[in-house]
Amino acid sequence: MKHKETLMEKMIKRFYGISGVLDEYRLQEIRRIGNNAFMFLFWYLLLSNFIVIHLIDRLDPEIILLGYCTINILVLVFGVCGYVTYQVFKLKLAKIEASDSQRKSLKRKSVLKCALSGIFFAAIVTVMSAFDSKGSFMAELFSPYSLFSFLFEAIFFGGAMYLLVRYQLKNEREKE
Repeated sequence: MKHKETLMEKMIKRFYGISGVLDEYRLQEIRRIGNNAFMFLFWYLLLSNFIVIHLIDRLDPEIILLGYCTINILVLVFGVCGYVTYQVFKLKLAKIEASDSQRKSLKRKSVLKCALSGIFFAAIVTVMSAFDSKGSFMAELFSPYSLFSFLFEAIFFGGAMYLLVRYQLKNEREKE
């Protein structure tokens, strides 16, 4: 009987970049990585909130808020996401296991997946920059600069994702 993946398993596989079966070893390592990241974030947020509460009376609240949000984003992106990415790479949890016959179909599927992820990423960035502009939303959304940046972002991000998938396939081929 084939195991049907739950939504949580799909989300875990997507977040950690795991393809294939989520076996007990991978699940155990992912839980360990997630627990370590959570413990770091828990203590970081506790300490940073304590500092912000004590600084709010001495400095301008707008400066404190801007600094707090900026530092939180930097810690999250470079600290926690960097740790998770490094651990997944070090433990080889995201490697793609495929035989020679599966490799061609996997490449075709990855081209489509990467193209769609590039288009989705570029659409989100374009819409967010149109919201941020001072002019009309629709005029900014369909401006020549916006369309050019959409194409560049879609090609760049989709290409980067494809190269990552090809790199993972290439490493598996070298081991065989």
